[in-house]
Amino acid sequence: MDSKNFIKSKLKDYNANLDLSEGSAITQVFVNPLSSILQPLLDEQDKLLNNSSLQNPSAIDSDDLNAVASNYLIERRSALNATGNIKFYYNSAISVNIPKDTMISTEGGVLYKTTVTYATTKSQMASKREKFPLYNTDNIPVESIGPGLSNNIKAGEITRLITAVTPAPIQVTNPQAIFGATSPETNDELKLRIQQTFFANSVTNPNGIKKLINTLYPTVAKTVVKGFGDDEMVRDIIISGMAAQEFYTSDLNYNTSGLSLPPHNPSSAYSGRFTDIDPSTTVSLPNSISDFFNEFTNNMYYGIYRKDDANYSESAEHVILDEQFNSTGLLAETG
Repeated sequence: MDSKNFIKSKLKDYNANLDLSEGSAITQVFVNPLSSILQPLLDEQDKLLNNSSLQNPSAIDSDDLNAVASNYLIERRSALNATGNIKFYYNSAISVNIPKDTMISTEGGVLYKTTVTYATTKSQMASKREKFPLYNTDNIPVESIGPGLSNNIKAGEITRLITAVTPAPIQVTNPQAIFGATSPETNDELKLRIQQTFFANSVTNPNGIKKLINTLYPTVAKTVVKGFGDDEMVRDIIISGMAAQEFYTSDLNYNTSGLSLPPHNPSSAYSGRFTDIDPSTTVSLPNSISDFFNEFTNNMYYGIYRKDDANYSESAEHVILDEQFNSTGLLAETG
């Protein structure tokens, strides 16, 4: 809010005949000094109003959003370095000492350093020949110099030795991928985690699933939940020997090897092979299928996505206060 225009507007409301031009006495003596006093207060007011809402997290100061998150016992996730292992390769078995903080890199210049001092003897190296006829060290732990997703690399991308090592190896590389690096958590990502605190840890709803995965595996970049009704979760149940047009959806809730009790349908499920060579999404099943002769195992029955699945969802409750009350509502004596 512009304090000068605010003051002039209020003065005009009080007296529309006041001369409030820039060179007027009232502007020079009253409006300008008061504006310089009020403007910092109005700026702070605007900041508080903006930061009290999560509708536009990118406009919120990071420290202010961190303070909001702390109200929900959440801390912004720091950026992480990538970690993994490298190996040195030699023409012959030798004793070697590789200091901590030895620098290596990819061809593109992404830097890593060893996190421990590694030493081996000639006799120990003599039995290590992963790339015959070369000899190699054991795995040597490394981490990236900085955080960020660009530090996650595939196996074999490290090829350069930056810090001199004596004796010098013939080759240095990472046998497996080096990963785990993350970028700093953005305001938008932190806002999403704050919102997820409002959902229970139940895996019966998408937000609960996302929250659980993000809590257990913070390096997961994105979670997409697929469930009942999604195209990817459609299950076709075919009864052996029946025409494909006559198949129907059957509730196999709690079925075990075809055995089912009311109210569930006493149905059995069988599996077989059906090859779809039509790349379109409108492919039709053949008129008859007679090759479905292997009944589902218990695990296969459990894997069938059930019609009206929510009718059978299970919930758990945790008792915090376990007391008994009598018919009058008074606490009953126990013990």
